[in-house]
Amino acid sequence: MFINHQNKKQGIIKTIVIVLIAVIILSMLGFDLQKIVASDLVQKNFAYLRDAATALWNSYLATPFRFFWDSVVVGLIWKNLQGLLGK
Repeated sequence: MFINHQNKKQGIIKTIVIVLIAVIILSMLGFDLQKIVASDLVQKNFAYLRDAATALWNSYLATPFRFFWDSVVVGLIWKNLQGLLGK
């Protein structure tokens, strides 16, 4: 029931350390990450992923998220908070 925040912090730190080690290893193997990321092929793939994520959001995720936002966040939390503040 209780969330251990210490584990989350270790997970974030662990992820950062792993990414840094991966960048160092790739650099030592001669990969130029800036050149790779700036290449036309990678930029084209990033654009495709962005377009796919936008289509996924617009087609499937936006409506349930808006329902959750309007009914739970605004409907319950915000109105109760306003009641507590006396507005």
